[in-house]
Amino acid sequence: MRPHYPPSDFGQKPPWFKSLSSSCLPARIPLLKDSSAFHWRKFVQINLAVAIGLAVGLAPFVALASYTPPRLGKPGRRVGAGVRGVCMESGRPLMPLVPTNAFGTTVEDQPTLFWYVPPTSAQSAEFTLLDENYKEVYKTTLPLQKVPGIISFQLPAGTMLELQKSYRWQFSLVCDANVPSANPFVEGEIQRVEISQSLTKSLERSPLRDRPEIYAKAGIWHDALSTLAELRCLRPGDPLLTSRWITLLNSVELNDFAAEPLAQYCTQISHR
Repeated sequence: MRPHYPPSDFGQKPPWFKSLSSSCLPARIPLLKDSSAFHWRKFVQINLAVAIGLAVGLAPFVALASYTPPRLGKPGRRVGAGVRGVCMESGRPLMPLVPTNAFGTTVEDQPTLFWYVPPTSAQSAEFTLLDENYKEVYKTTLPLQKVPGIISFQLPAGTMLELQKSYRWQFSLVCDANVPSANPFVEGEIQRVEISQSLTKSLERSPLRDRPEIYAKAGIWHDALSTLAELRCLRPGDPLLTSRWITLLNSVELNDFAAEPLAQYCTQISHR
């Protein structure tokens, strides 16, 4: 325990000062020779500020979300659609926000999927979910806004993915309801996997802001993306969340879509 010095000794440097100054304080700040109370207080204030600055500067940063694909050996290739067509109004394609092999996993039975919708005159889109035998499990029509951006769809109550089963999904813009073959579409595969004990423990002891990274490192694409998207809606002006979003999309070569607005998605979740 550090010895106690009476008030009369305040102007004197205590015995432990020499070792403290030589081992803990920055070398650029000289030791003060003046033993007055005023200079001693200033000395302590300056070095306390330096110590706090060093502590903040050396504090660990929250890791940015970078996706690690699961070792499931799923073949496939993500392909955008509709650069040109009867209802396309720009050179940008309809693009699913999925890994490069168009395959992603989830631990949720009712996951959320995301797509970038470019400028289009289409007023609606169509989503279809198929099982492993290409039998239709669910189908619905989604309204589209007139502005481009990222939209999402969460499987509704009554439609749940079964564990360890793969499903095919298709998402198309309804350019012409009478000629479905003319409608630009994208597709991919999703599989619900069982959550491991280690992942469960990591999620339980981590705040919400760290969960996207946990999911991403575990190869759980859809949950990493949806969790991070929700955080961005809650704090739209947070530069760190924006950086994490860009890093996550860049890790699956979706660089060109990282800056697209999430406004439509944020509006969707606000009405849940």
